[in-house]
Amino acid sequence: AAARLEETALKIYEILGCSGFARVDTIVEGSTPRVLDVKTIPGFTETSTFPLAAEAAGIPFEKLVETMLDATLQTEAPAKL
Repeated sequence: AAARLEETALKIYEILGCSGFARVDTIVEGSTPRVLDVKTIPGFTETSTFPLAAEAAGIPFEKLVETMLDATLQTEAPAKL
């Protein structure tokens, strides 16, 4: 069930063209994941759902912040108009 839920969330993330981090809120009915909504700018304090989910996946808050900053610094700057 967890693998199917992860697959569904990633598919929705890609279909919507999300980038960076986002939170895909879901429920599971029987064995079917259902997407409720997508937060492209989820709360980001140590007690917000996004960092708590990362913590549950074994990623401490400090490592999450570091990973996000590293990813941001590695992206290309937008083209100047």
